[in-house]
Amino acid sequence: MKLLTKFRQADDQGREQVISYLKLRFGIGLIGVMFPFMLFISNIIGGGGLIFEDSISDYYDNNVAGDIFVGILFALGFFLSSYRGESNQESILATIAAFFAIATALLPTTSMLSWVSTSHWVSASLLFFIFIYFAFMFYKKESKVLRKRMYLVCAIVMFLSMVFVFLGWIIGDDYNIRYKTTFIGEAVALIAFGVSWIIKTEVALSDLNPFQK
Repeated sequence: MKLLTKFRQADDQGREQVISYLKLRFGIGLIGVMFPFMLFISNIIGGGGLIFEDSISDYYDNNVAGDIFVGILFALGFFLSSYRGESNQESILATIAAFFAIATALLPTTSMLSWVSTSHWVSASLLFFIFIYFAFMFYKKESKVLRKRMYLVCAIVMFLSMVFVFLGWIIGDDYNIRYKTTFIGEAVALIAFGVSWIIKTEVALSDLNPFQK
């Protein structure tokens, strides 16, 4: 009986660990999806109105929205640093992504020091490309057809969004300011990133309850 009890306790602990990882993945995904919308809402609450900045990072100096911007990136960094993936590669990438998320929050684009603003854009760009690589890894490892396709779609959407952003930079500031290419590209990429991680919880598009006996 004692042996059976130990087996049951081990099984319960295993389930709790799986649930905690699912919650962590869901939290990371939810942050990604809600990021652009939280900036809109917080800017309205702060009295700034519904403003589409030239980029996500430009909300840094918008009072309440700026606080939300920094807070969300720190929360994302915390979640990513706590994440232990299905492989050492995933865990290491999550830790590196956490570093870039916090660096993006701490290095404002409005700094008078050029190296600070440059470091911000480098950190943000590398963070997005890690997000793309995560989605591609999820795609490679997934066995369920529908989820596999969705991971690939998310990876492609993020990649094309970054291409869209870089093209806007190449064309010039006037084009970016007029059409908000950086903001649109970043917002779409963040939502696609969030969707890929929410799908990774296997709650969305799941074929079978993982706890069903």
